[in-house]
Amino acid sequence: MDNDLTGRTALVTGGSRGIGRACCLALARAGASVAVNYRANESSAQETLRQIESILSEGATGSAGARAMTVQADVSQPGDVDRMIAGVERELGPVELLVNNAGVFDHVPHEQTTLDVWQRALDNNLTSAYLVTWAVKP
Repeated sequence: MDNDLTGRTALVTGGSRGIGRACCLALARAGASVAVNYRANESSAQETLRQIESILSEGATGSAGARAMTVQADVSQPGDVDRMIAGVERELGPVELLVNNAGVFDHVPHEQTTLDVWQRALDNNLTSAYLVTWAVKP
């Protein structure tokens, strides 16, 4: 990422590992303050936070004043989303950059795909993006 994101606040849903973690680290390298959302794996979120703080302490381009935090929320739940956004805004400022990365995939054979499995996928992969986007849009 070649952009200078100094002074901007980013939120990455599902930011504790994998692609979400990579996004968090790239945003920190570009100078953004980063909120790392996780649903259940607090230890992975804390590891991502440690890596971000290491980048920020090394003085990455534009990172002076940048900060990071973790925020637990199930982004498929409106109340959790509202609480998450309020906490991020209180600690880091308004969310200007959003990465809707949270998602699930229940790998089950076709004949075992129940309505509950289907609904969980829709809620976590689609509804969550809608809820978080609408919560941060101007």
